[in-house]
Amino acid sequence: MSSRFKGVSLFLCGVCMGAADLVPGISGGTVAFIMGFYQDLLDSLKSFKWSSIKLLFTMQWRAFSQQVEWRFLLTLVGGITFSFLILAGFLNSILQHELYRIYLYSCFLGLILASFVLCVRELKRWTLMVAAGLVLGAVAAYSLTGTNIEMEEHGSYAIRMEQPSDYSAITNYDVNHGLLMDLSASTLSAMQAKGEIQADTNIYSLEGEIAGIASDFTFPFKSSYINVWLIFCGAIAICALLLPGISGSYLLTFLGVYPQAIGALADLTENLKHGIIDWESAIILFNLLIGIVVGALCFSHFVSWLLKKFPDITLAILSGFVIGALKSVWPFWSYSYTLVPLKLSKGPQLVPMEPIFPSLDSWTVPIAIVAALSGFALVLFIEHSAKRKVIVDL
Repeated sequence: MSSRFKGVSLFLCGVCMGAADLVPGISGGTVAFIMGFYQDLLDSLKSFKWSSIKLLFTMQWRAFSQQVEWRFLLTLVGGITFSFLILAGFLNSILQHELYRIYLYSCFLGLILASFVLCVRELKRWTLMVAAGLVLGAVAAYSLTGTNIEMEEHGSYAIRMEQPSDYSAITNYDVNHGLLMDLSASTLSAMQAKGEIQADTNIYSLEGEIAGIASDFTFPFKSSYINVWLIFCGAIAICALLLPGISGSYLLTFLGVYPQAIGALADLTENLKHGIIDWESAIILFNLLIGIVVGALCFSHFVSWLLKKFPDITLAILSGFVIGALKSVWPFWSYSYTLVPLKLSKGPQLVPMEPIFPSLDSWTVPIAIVAALSGFALVLFIEHSAKRKVIVDL
């Protein structure tokens, strides 16, 4: 394990990783790659073996602590958690501002471009296979990267709701019928779990006709203790999270379990405030957690093996993931406002629609360029500091 990343420096790496995970389309794996602790992260996850898990459950703490790099992971997770608690509101306010969002994504654009340059520079020998790996990684990341990972799946149902402010700008609100549109059965189930709708809430068709009540279309969370599909989704999500450029939240949405996971988390949290444990929601999250643990253990070993066995090709593929993610951080987009079903209390949310080329006579462009150059320079500074061991152990 590298000695550079300890104490406060590692905690700050976790803060940066958590901040990236809060931004739609950005993977925490990208930050780990940029800041140079990606291999350390894989090594720490590799230290968790099935034998160490057995030691944990049999409460052999000393043997467990000697076998597992738990200090590294605990400090890093602490930084990620701190970032979620402290920066979530701040970053959300930036993402909901059309102008500030441009500058934030410009900075990320510079970060990713610089990290790509540094990664490619580490390739020892260019071959046809290495070039093919780079292209393959870029195409995969481009295909799997969404522009708005938090949007729910579209559906054929609607609910009546009070007319929001500035309703004329909201794309999924029918002014004539007063309906929130494009809801799926899984989204309705998650909304019912959050208390946004009740079991007897009227459900409408997209034409404004009553189709039934919520209980006719929603489904309860399954109470079986082991759900193979949820475990699989959790494993896929954590694998994506560890890959530079690919968002785990986007893949959960793609797999159709994002509304269910968010609804279960909200339901469990709300009940815990009243001292009640919602076991059905807890079981859903427990299955996802199993998948996350299994996926992290297997994936870290697999990628580490690839880096050892085929270093140039693997690094080329990872570099391709980094550059392929540029689609999601292009700063200039056309926007609309949408009511997100699971976040109705937050009001209309800014949603990117299509990438655009900005007008060059706008003063926004030079500021965005400065932000991108700043992000690019920051990566070079971090890389230079790491080589000179300016990142000290605290």
